[in-house]
Amino acid sequence: MGGKKSGGGHTPYEAPDSLRSAQRLRAIGLISLGPIKGSVNKWKSTYFDNTPIQNENGIDDNDTASFNFKNTEVQFNLGTQDQLPLQGFEASEREVSVGAEVKQYHAITRSVIEPDVTRIRLTLGVNALFEQNDKGDTLESAVEFEVLINSITRATYTIRGKSSSRFFRSYMLDNLPPRPFTIMVRRLTADSKSQRVQNATSWVSYTEIIDTKLSYPNMAMVGIKTDSRYNPNFPNINFLLYGRIIKVPSNYDPETRTYAGGLWKGDFKLAWTNNPAWVFYDLVTDKLAGLGQRLGDYGLDKFQLYQIAQYCDELVDDGYGGKEPRMTANLWITEQREAYNVIADMASVFRAIAVWDGTQFTAIQDRPTDPVCSYSQANVVNGKFTRQYVAAKSIFTAVEVEYADERNMYQKAIEYVADDSMIARYGYNVKKITAFGCTSRGQAHRYGKWVLETSRLEQCTITFSVGRQGLMHLPGDIIEVADNAYAGKAIGGKVLAVEGVRVTLDRPIETVSPENFLSYFNAQMQPVKLRIMGGDPINPSVILLEREPEGLSPMMDFVVKTTALSTQLYRAVGISENEDGSYTITALQHEPQKQAIVDGSASFMPVSTTAYKGGLAPVQHAEVATGHDGIRLTFTPGAFVGQGLKYQVKLYREGKLQGIYDDLTEPNLAFSDLPDGAYTAEIRAKNSAGQLSEPTTTAFNVSLSLTELIAVPKIFAIDLQWKTPLFAKANAAIELWVSRDNQFAHAQKLVTLAYPTNRYTYSGLSVGDRYWFWARMIDGQNAGQFTDAVEGSPSREAAPIMNYLHGQITRTELGKSLIDSLKNDVDTAVESAVAKEVTERKAAVGNVLSQINAQAQRNGTAINELRNVDAQQAKQIATITAKAENALAGIATEQKARAAGDKANADKITAVIARVGSAESTLTHLQSTKASKTEVAGIAQSALQATWRADAKSAVDSMAIGGRNLALGTASKSLAQNGDVFFDISKNVDMTTLTAFTISCEVEIVNGKTTSSTQYGRLGCEGQIIFEDGSTLWAGNWRGLGTDLSANPDNFRGKITKTYLLSKRVKEIKTFYINIRNASGKTLRVWNAKFELGNIATDWSPAPEDAANAVGEVSAKIDSVQSTLANADKALSQRIDNITSSLGDARAQISAVNQAVTNANSALGQRIDRVTASVNDTRSAVDNAKKETKAQISAVSRAVAETNGKLSATHTIKAQAIAGGRTAIAGIALGAASDGRTAESSVIVMADKFGVVKNAADSNVVPMLSVVNNKVAISGDLIADGSILGKHIKASQTLSAPIINGGTITGNTINGAAINGGLITGGEISGTVINGATINGGNGHFNGTIYANKIEGDLVKSFICPLDQTIRIPPALISRQLIVMPFEVWCRKATYFENRGKESVEYYNVNIKAELKCNESIMERYCQISGEYLGENAPQETSIMVTVNYYLPAGKHADIKYSVFDAYKPNVYNRDRSPIRIFNKDEMKHKSTSFGFYMNPDYVIILALPC
Repeated sequence: MGGKKSGGGHTPYEAPDSLRSAQRLRAIGLISLGPIKGSVNKWKSTYFDNTPIQNENGIDDNDTASFNFKNTEVQFNLGTQDQLPLQGFEASEREVSVGAEVKQYHAITRSVIEPDVTRIRLTLGVNALFEQNDKGDTLESAVEFEVLINSITRATYTIRGKSSSRFFRSYMLDNLPPRPFTIMVRRLTADSKSQRVQNATSWVSYTEIIDTKLSYPNMAMVGIKTDSRYNPNFPNINFLLYGRIIKVPSNYDPETRTYAGGLWKGDFKLAWTNNPAWVFYDLVTDKLAGLGQRLGDYGLDKFQLYQIAQYCDELVDDGYGGKEPRMTANLWITEQREAYNVIADMASVFRAIAVWDGTQFTAIQDRPTDPVCSYSQANVVNGKFTRQYVAAKSIFTAVEVEYADERNMYQKAIEYVADDSMIARYGYNVKKITAFGCTSRGQAHRYGKWVLETSRLEQCTITFSVGRQGLMHLPGDIIEVADNAYAGKAIGGKVLAVEGVRVTLDRPIETVSPENFLSYFNAQMQPVKLRIMGGDPINPSVILLEREPEGLSPMMDFVVKTTALSTQLYRAVGISENEDGSYTITALQHEPQKQAIVDGSASFMPVSTTAYKGGLAPVQHAEVATGHDGIRLTFTPGAFVGQGLKYQVKLYREGKLQGIYDDLTEPNLAFSDLPDGAYTAEIRAKNSAGQLSEPTTTAFNVSLSLTELIAVPKIFAIDLQWKTPLFAKANAAIELWVSRDNQFAHAQKLVTLAYPTNRYTYSGLSVGDRYWFWARMIDGQNAGQFTDAVEGSPSREAAPIMNYLHGQITRTELGKSLIDSLKNDVDTAVESAVAKEVTERKAAVGNVLSQINAQAQRNGTAINELRNVDAQQAKQIATITAKAENALAGIATEQKARAAGDKANADKITAVIARVGSAESTLTHLQSTKASKTEVAGIAQSALQATWRADAKSAVDSMAIGGRNLALGTASKSLAQNGDVFFDISKNVDMTTLTAFTISCEVEIVNGKTTSSTQYGRLGCEGQIIFEDGSTLWAGNWRGLGTDLSANPDNFRGKITKTYLLSKRVKEIKTFYINIRNASGKTLRVWNAKFELGNIATDWSPAPEDAANAVGEVSAKIDSVQSTLANADKALSQRIDNITSSLGDARAQISAVNQAVTNANSALGQRIDRVTASVNDTRSAVDNAKKETKAQISAVSRAVAETNGKLSATHTIKAQAIAGGRTAIAGIALGAASDGRTAESSVIVMADKFGVVKNAADSNVVPMLSVVNNKVAISGDLIADGSILGKHIKASQTLSAPIINGGTITGNTINGAAINGGLITGGEISGTVINGATINGGNGHFNGTIYANKIEGDLVKSFICPLDQTIRIPPALISRQLIVMPFEVWCRKATYFENRGKESVEYYNVNIKAELKCNESIMERYCQISGEYLGENAPQETSIMVTVNYYLPAGKHADIKYSVFDAYKPNVYNRDRSPIRIFNKDEMKHKSTSFGFYMNPDYVIILALPC
């Protein structure tokens, strides 16, 4: 029947996974500035990805079955000043991503520079960890690696076990060395070269840990810990919180939304509320998060907000049969916006506008209020009212209100409100609005209804002009308009006379009956309405009122109101002043009944239209998704009793009806061929009788736009990925286009893919291929926009390609038999192929080696040339200054850098040769085998070629090469403030060989911070590279300060570098500069910038051109000095010759005189003697002049470079004359010096007088400056612009210049003249005229009388002194009069007393003393009542009004104390009684106490006026 099976089999065994990662996710979140009330429920109102941590049915924290997430912890700090740090968050951590694979010969290094780091946590991992033996068993494996700090081994770690997926493990490092330091991770286990061993190691990240406990005072915080086993990714977290603790009125209960009786005194308490008026008050007055620093508590009309808040708290229908507050604000402001926009949005919550009324900030709400004044033809300019009505297109007939629905996890919802009658009249015109801070559907509905009713009822805008009456109200106030012309009857005018109930009007009124009323505004601006009882039959302008009108006087305005005709109400929206002093008022129609319509409009309860119940409930869970047949709408039927349930769907696009889908039998619907746009689907259930349920809406968008197209390198392929829109048509497709350059005109369609494909692999490519890709969506008729071009190329990494080829050769399709045949039967077919491959490989290697040797030879030649140049330059500058030596030092550094680069090249060449030798030995081994299949030889040849080329390219590409500095002038240019410093780039650059470059610079930061919350603060350098294809690369190298204004200051000093590898051909290096932007600090400095070719940063050295230029500059300066000295010597010789010639002329003249004397008449002997004596004196003087007269001109230039790097250059010109024992010197010295950090220049002039001439043809020298008594005097007529600094300005004791225009005059005394414009700072100004000037100064005096039409500024100061407290009024430079504003003290007896049987009558005497102390001065005022006890059962009271003035001298302060107390202790004779108490006025009237007193107010106000 059957025999034994021959042989045996082995079933491969796979070990179970023994490694599983478990991470503890931890985060701290900022909730709010300032304290909050806290969470609604710690667990039930905290949501992870919209799922509560604990279900609503959870009983307590021990009900573990009700928790949806395990091993989770949540902590709240409510934001108090003294809050403690969150437990378990005692360290500040910053995780830095590394994400690099660690190989045996490719260690990964990172630097840690944060000075406060105390520990480092390394996170390492393996992508998978297992190995397979020859039997196919999958077993555990191990990988070992070591961690080094500053190149010193810190620890060795091993990951052992089996994992078929990614596994992470963290290691903690403490006892860290001083910062900065480096961390290196090195793999000790050999890299896997087979698919059978999977142990690739990666350094995932490291975390910088600062062990410190931070409490974050005044910040509400939340700390969250969760387990990665329950949340693999950190979830999206939401909280339901009671927000900020804010100021609310002291008589307000935010829980019940009620206000205690009595008047509110304007004081506050702290509590949580979502009343929008008090949230608005908090935004405006809070100093931490609002405008409190600008406005303060007194910059807002809190009493107006009090009325608004009460209106907001009134309960109205919520639409579901219950009640809710009319308006609430539930919001979380998380972004920084302009203050006015935030305040305007907040005011919109309670339908108000925020305005500045000239003295303070206030809000004007659209609610029913009484008018504040009336206008008619009697008080309007020319009696003219102009009306305008809104255009039909501005009348909205439907509104879509967007809000956060609290019934649906606060997700965005749309409340649709429409008026069918308005649609029938005006057409369909929808308005889309967002209800700021709204979470209630009822409130959103009322908001939309308010917009509709405003469009329907308030369509008229009226404009008219009035006189000063236009100042009686503000924008936002309600005004009453009685337009006689519009009404067709006289309904408004002026009152001419008032005699009791008899009132004479300026015009007759037609209807006089008790059904009509006369209305006017009294002195308190309150409306008064009196019935008209009749009229005068003789004078129709006279009417009789029901009673005497109080507050009505002649020339006041009146309005007549009848049952048939009424005035109109308007809300003032603008008041502008005209040139003639009148005011133009613009007002919008106001209809008070609008609010009642709005408040009762919300109704979401199903309304039955028949006695037969349809049993319909709205559909639920409406969702939109993409299916094979297009966009599919699905929903769940609601509760229904009966048969024949159908559905109706209305689809709206951009607010307009797109289509109606009726009588649907299935709870789903597919849409196709929908154009792009925003859609809203309205779904209703429908019974067999045609009754419809309430609608359920959902929104979605249709778009043909593709985004985020990227190209990922793969082995011999490019992986293209993109993001498709969420919804599209059923026939939508994606087109991919490709080109070999970045020109779409050359592109061809690559492939068309069905929607919603979001990935495509372009395979069969070569390693060196480069392509550009575009993508777009189409739907048969329409086509979307192409994406931007994306460049892609296959992977060029050698290791993945080798592993790929190895896997391809050993795949089953070649077969094990082919491999065995290759080993046992490699024959002549392979020998020829391998021999050819060996020849080609040797030739290619030789070519590469020759190129590398040629490059090395060129480098060596260039260095030899530099050496020769250095030697020549050294000879030229050896005897000059140290500056040339400093320049040559840069060349020496360059030689070292190049030598290092040559050594690196040589090492890499050696490595390449070694790889070639290894490859040749492999070929030799293959030659010794035999094969019989030519196809195997072809495969082997292709694999070997790809392997060798990848190895050779990888070896060359990985060479680390640095080079010379290409940036010119970096030695003399640095930056120490915000700005830019640009450098030229050397022209000696071969752009065709530029494949990598490195930029570096030195940076120093002390207490550095960013100055902008929107633009990044940074220090460093940047270059602009222009490629041949026209594209641009901005290569930046920055030390960033971020955009967080509250971040800790940054301190750093060191070198920063950045390397860029280029894949495109470079056209030019356009720009290179150092930059400091949006930064501030004690020290900010950037210097030693370097732009070098290669992929490593070498030490800074100047460009060789800079060294040559520096030597040339020194040589030129020496030549200049020599030339200047030669010219000076020549000029001096010429001047000496001129003086000698002048002396010779003097001798000739003396000889002529002697000859004339000899021939003179002897009668003139005495005179001759005198002449002779004079001649002898002259000869002596001439001889002395020969000896003592000397004139000299010298010019000296000097340039010095000190060893410490300081450079200085000076040039002096001096003219000197000596005659008669007197010496005159005039000279100019020019100097400049720099030490690399600071630079300074100076010009010094030596002269007794300094004059100017207009031009070369003008011989008139105008004196400008002179030195008198060691003081500089200025001569001139006009100072056009500038500053005069000094203690005194004297011009013969008077500054007599007629006009001083512009500039700044700083000093102590200015006398006389007129000063026009400009700025006068400090000092004393006496007896002068100042026109249009600004006088700025500290403390000073102005002597004289000031006459002005208007003076603005801090002239009068007010102080408040509370009862029984002392305040201090600080001293001032002037004397002041302290005026205590009047205050009132009351004294009252309130109860009945009897004689108690005493024979004698006893009296009481109550005396209340009000005392006000000002320093040593005491003011006392008494308030007293007295009388008999017997029979005094009626209340008795009296009061006094108190005021007082004090004189406060200049420089003195005043201590003020206000007290009120009992003057007598005890204060009733012969009778004991209850002590006197202090009550408020209401208590005094109702409390059963014997005696008492009160003050109005309980503080005093002191005004300080200058005197």
